[in-house]
Amino acid sequence: MDAENLDALRTKEYWDTRYSKEPPDHEFDWFKNYDELAPVLSAALKLDDKILVLGCGNSVRKLRK
Repeated sequence: MDAENLDALRTKEYWDTRYSKEPPDHEFDWFKNYDELAPVLSAALKLDDKILVLGCGNSVRKLRK
């Protein structure tokens, strides 16, 4: 991706357009999915820890207990 396209990633319009072109049931994990992160997270966190998730996307995965 060139610099001009990278700059577009900062705009609301880019993401609105991108997500509007996907089927409603489409999901995507940008980094890792839950199964890949579960061992690391469970070692570092307690179930009653408060976590602020800064991110966006269309993944429907959630942390499971």
